Amino acid sequence: MRHSLLIAMISFWLTFASLTGLADDGISAVGSGNTEEEAKENALSSLAYSIFVSIESQTESLESYSGDNSFSIYTKTSSDIPIIGSAISCTKIKKVHECVASLSKSKSIAKYKNYVLDAVANINSLHNKAQKSATRKHELLNQLLVEFDVYEKYSTVFLYLGGRRSESIHPKINRSAVIQELAELEEKPESLASAARSIAKNITGTDIYVYPATTQNSKEFTPFAIALKQHLDKALSAQSSPENARRILQGEYLIGSSSIQVAYREVEKHSGNTLSYKVVELRDSSYKQYDFKPKTFDLDQLFFKGYAVSSDLKIELSTNYGSRNLVFYDGDELELFVKVNRPGYYYLVGHTTSDKGEMSYLVEMNEAQGDRKFISYINADDVNKLVSVGRFEVTKPFGLERLQAFVSEADLVGKLPDYQYDPVAEQYIFSRDIKKGVLTSRALKKIKASKEEKNKVSRSEAVLQYTTIAKSL
Repeated sequence: MRHSLLIAMISFWLTFASLTGLADDGISAVGSGNTEEEAKENALSSLAYSIFVSIESQTESLESYSGDNSFSIYTKTSSDIPIIGSAISCTKIKKVHECVASLSKSKSIAKYKNYVLDAVANINSLHNKAQKSATRKHELLNQLLVEFDVYEKYSTVFLYLGGRRSESIHPKINRSAVIQELAELEEKPESLASAARSIAKNITGTDIYVYPATTQNSKEFTPFAIALKQHLDKALSAQSSPENARRILQGEYLIGSSSIQVAYREVEKHSGNTLSYKVVELRDSSYKQYDFKPKTFDLDQLFFKGYAVSSDLKIELSTNYGSRNLVFYDGDELELFVKVNRPGYYYLVGHTTSDKGEMSYLVEMNEAQGDRKFISYINADDVNKLVSVGRFEVTKPFGLERLQAFVSEADLVGKLPDYQYDPVAEQYIFSRDIKKGVLTSRALKKIKASKEEKNKVSRSEAVLQYTTIAKSL
């Protein structure tokens, strides 16, 4: 990727929130903006992001009463995290408004439980009606899946806050059973094009962006998922960027012995509310020419489970297209941003998986000598602001790219992995095995501090993943 720095971001910085950390009884986040309303919205958004990152980084996923973890599948973006009962306080410093949003664990658990119980009651009621009404069964099953989204979002936060698992918070039926029932009512498409037309049916308007579907517990976009997305883009005349969309399509698929079930949900981007569900079951003849099984599941677990989340020092890593479910094509440009809530040193590590093999490398930040070329510093003036790392062009080799951002209060010179410059790849590579590369970079945070340094040096980490593709249909 070619890299060139950009600097014209000052006016945009005011619209983003920052994280303040985890209190004993809750979570707080601060947001700033040109208006109080904007600052409140950014504080709540940042609060949701903080919870999302904590859930994502847990070593073990949250499980439902029955032992499955289906409701955590859909917690793939911070918009899936509902915030209720938060306290907000605001101040104005010169022309900038700043708001702090706080969520008390002890005070919020009961509120979230009530939402969960309401969703459980709605699910059970809708399912009973669906079993008794043949004429409305298709409609009611679709409503059921929408209600499952509500249940799963509130259940995720309820359990995260410390709510107890019990039979009362679990529906009598699970999502996969509803999807199976709905799939049996649909004709099996003979091709990806016909599957896309079936999913797109009755979805009107072109203000929609389509994300590739993923399998359970994997963030990888397979060739099958990419191909289906491209057919959906054509069937819906969809937007080429989520920036211009008011709605999004998010999908998951389940691999069977001779078929694949695909479930797509239509979501209002701003609110995160699910508007509709579409389910199709594909015959193997329609997808057998594509790779449909994730190849990097173990790497997903390595990257997104158990990474460092600090309560006081935080770093966020994003692009101008967002931070999740990212797909870029040959020649696309993306801008990379970091945001840190306290002054600190940071560096970026890239991990590439492609048909050319694997490599882990340090991202060059500037033209300094030695380790300094990979390390940048966020000073007090740039804290809580979205800072541009630079613009990158998508070029060969195409595949799966994961970026790690590490931040520390202490200078990182002399603490980077040993690297060598590869003139062919034009990268400073420190491993040709990503698993070893991840373990090497994460091991840097485990340096034993002296007694004087303990409780003074904080470190944190963020992960961003995206897929690059040669060309669209």
